[in-house]
Amino acid sequence: MDYETVVLHTRRELLEETATLLNREWPRSMAARVASLEGGVDELPCSLVLLNSGGAVVGHARLLPVAGATNAALIESVVVCQECRGCGLGRRLMEESETYCVRVGYNAMHLSTHDQQGFYHHLGYQDGPSVNGRRKCVTNLTENQVQYIVIKKCRLNFEPSRRPQGVCVRVLSLAIYDTVTVRWCCGSGLHATRN
Repeated sequence: MDYETVVLHTRRELLEETATLLNREWPRSMAARVASLEGGVDELPCSLVLLNSGGAVVGHARLLPVAGATNAALIESVVVCQECRGCGLGRRLMEESETYCVRVGYNAMHLSTHDQQGFYHHLGYQDGPSVNGRRKCVTNLTENQVQYIVIKKCRLNFEPSRRPQGVCVRVLSLAIYDTVTVRWCCGSGLHATRN
């Protein structure tokens, strides 16, 4: 069977199908899942989806720049549909993700997992520190406006004195970057790095 990898924001008609695939593995509301998938860019952040010959979504990987690094990417939410596992599609999706990251200027890859350490070790990843993925960019805001931004993930008004633990907002050149620490399983998860 032939497979094709596409960048999700160029194929918006695949948003709901991709959200359904992700929700089978990591359940959350459909509206929240679709919202998290919207808004990719040609560089990073973006999502890659793997399509079978019939055009159905059978795999997904989210690619994010690592906060505080100029050439490092975080690969997360890697999933292949249950029926297609064991056929090499996970490896293919990771290779396509790495190739895409290199093509847009990233040469170090990071990921985080709590149950697929063997798979990622087999692909050449090594244990490493956890990293933050830079998720969203909102431009043209002043530091005072940061106090009124609503962080959707927490559903809380952001005020510096009430910052939710684990959420970091950085102001760089009047741009706001919402970053979330990647920790799937405190202390026992794999935080892997591949250069």
